[in-house]
Parts: sequence; C-alpha cells; structure tokens
Amino acid sequence: MAKSKSSSRSSRLSGVIRGLRSLGSGVLSAGAGGAPVVFRAFTGVLILALLVAWLVGRQPLQRAAAAGVATDPSVRFEWPQRAGAPNETWVPPPVQRDMARAALESIGRDPFDRGSLEAARGRLLETGWFASVDRVARRPGNVILIEAQWRVPVAVVQWDNSEYLVGHGGEILRLPEFAPVAPGSMAVIRNPHSPPPRDERTGGVVYGKPWSGGDIQAAVRLLDVLRGDPSLSRLRTIELSDYMRSGHLSVVSDLGCRFVWGSAIGEPAPGEVPVEKRLARLRDLVAQRADGVYSRIDIFLPQVLVDKTVTSARP
Repeated sequence: MAKSKSSSRSSRLSGVIRGLRSLGSGVLSAGAGGAPVVFRAFTGVLILALLVAWLVGRQPLQRAAAAGVATDPSVRFEWPQRAGAPNETWVPPPVQRDMARAALESIGRDPFDRGSLEAARGRLLETGWFASVDRVARRPGNVILIEAQWRVPVAVVQWDNSEYLVGHGGEILRLPEFAPVAPGSMAVIRNPHSPPPRDERTGGVVYGKPWSGGDIQAAVRLLDVLRGDPSLSRLRTIELSDYMRSGHLSVVSDLGCRFVWGSAIGEPAPGEVPVEKRLARLRDLVAQRADGVYSRIDIFLPQVLVDKTVTSARP
C-alpha cells in the first residue's frame, strides 16, 4: 500500500518536472524580442514551483493535523502551592476536578482552534476562583496549560440557609456540586446585611463579584487579625447583625459567647479602645474561659461590660 502511494506521488512529481523543463526551454527559445514572453514564462515557473511545494508538503501537514485532532484535550494547571509545602497545593481535589471540567467544556479537539481557548479562559473566570487567568495555551499531545492567579478562600458566609465561600475581597467562589465545605474547616460569617450578588437576568449567583455592603469585607479583615494569634483559635465566627445599625462587629466563640468587638478595623472608632487593647482583652477572657459563663461581653469600651442576665451554654 505504501509503495503504491509512493509511486503515485513520484508520478505526479515527474509530470510537474517535465512541465518545468518544457517551460524552461520555451523561455530560452523566445529570443531577444520576447521580454513579455519571458515574464509570462517566469510566472508560470513560479506557479509550478509552488505546486511542487504543495504536493510535497501537503501529506505531512495532513498527517500532523490528523494526529493532533485524534488526541482528546487534557488540562494541566499550575496549581498554587501550600505555604511551607512546595510540592503540595491547597486547592481541594473536588475544586481541582471542577476547574478542569470548566476548562474542557469549551475546548475542542481541533489543535488550531484558538477561540475555544479564549472561551475556556472566560469559563474559568466565571467560577470566581481566579483574580486573573494569565495563560491558556495548547501544548504537544493536546495538553492545555493553564496559568492563573488564584483567590484564596477565607470564610463561609451563611445566608438564607445557604453557605457561600468567599475570598479576601468578599468575592464569591463557586463550590463544586455535592461538595459542601466541611463543618469546622472554615471561619464563618453570619447575618450579612445584603444578599449575595445575582445576575439580573438569570437570578443566579455572580461568582467572582464582591459581596456588597462592606460588612463581609470588614469581617474578613477582623478574621485576618484573629488568625494571627494562636491563643484565639477558638474564635472563628463573626456576627454582622449589628453592623449596619451601629457599625459594630461581634466575635462568637465555640462556646456561644458573643464578644462585641466594636467598630471594624480601619474605620473611625471614637470612644473605643485601640485594636491591640481589644485583642489583649480577648486573650485574657478566653484564657479564663469567661465565654463559658457569659453570653455577651463588650470589649471595645474603656471598661469591659459583661451581660450577666444570660449565661453561655456549654457544649
């Protein structure tokens, strides 16, 4: 079979070469007065030369293209690394699989289709997990290389019996279907003033868009400060029900006590003690397990106020 194809190809090339020779002899016999004929002959030679190149190169190009099309695309992410563990990523496996699916939904088998790569970039941005998608490139073997700037999840926001994962700027990150956040694995923000951002046309949540109102962002800043102190590791819930009325946030302990923090970090706080003073009070009260006795303790005023009318329920 291969020998037959080779003979056919050689036959075509021989015919083209004979044409070139005859055309070349015509040019030589045109004589001195045949400049227009020479020009026409030269054009013919050029066309025939291009035809030879096409016949010689067409089949290798077709074979290479067919090989690329025959391979289903796969995705390779440059995963962000876990701090202190350069060979590990903090991205959970369900999210890894969800991001790969999101990319592959738009990418076809055609190795020359760049439009599908741009579509994949858009699909990834729609998940909310990326501040930017810097590179979507096709590599040998139809491997799709993706480099991006990831958003780090910092808390779960509870709203209307649902939970939403958010990044540092309050952006909502899409959770994979049937893969909820494990209880106790993330800090919690309760009772924001506004609902999550939604698309006006479809009513669906707009992932990657910051939660409006500013209270989620204020809660995240407070959580960042609390995370920096290992002695306050039991304080992982921020209550926002008073924020729009008074500007105050509260920190809820694992025993249910509500420490009223006061004004958000970075906002004007007239009459309130400094942030470091409030943190010192929290350390002392948590160390004494006062949160197991009282239900509410105000720590932002010059004097600590304790609500003794209701006691905190121990687990």
